[in-house]
Amino acid sequence: MSEDEKIEICKKGWEFLDKRLPELIEGADLSTQLGLGVVVTLMMEFHLKNKNKMKQLSKEQLESQIETFNRAYKVGDKVEVYRILGEKETFVDEIKHEATIMGGHTAMTWLKDKGSYDLSFVKGAAKDEVEK
Repeated sequence: MSEDEKIEICKKGWEFLDKRLPELIEGADLSTQLGLGVVVTLMMEFHLKNKNKMKQLSKEQLESQIETFNRAYKVGDKVEVYRILGEKETFVDEIKHEATIMGGHTAMTWLKDKGSYDLSFVKGAAKDEVEK
């Protein structure tokens, strides 16, 4: 299998998992299409090969992101967050804890209902919060 074919399968696998998980839960079976193990293995291989190509922010850059975010948003503020980065769909949730650095590599916000999200997913204050 060529690298391009693997990349395409990975893209399709991520799309399936991100957008069609409810169908999977309702009984759709990815394994009848490609085999779930094959998809997950290919996605992990792709990620491991390409993770070093992604630019890792320095500790100082992450701390700066955290400080900026925590000045702009306080615990209890409602924010609009992208469900999938680069897509239009968003949701609103409440910040339950100040932003922190997770694992030494990612600036995260902590939301009341949805858990943790990379700060880059936060679109901004929820519309009703902006009007206050």
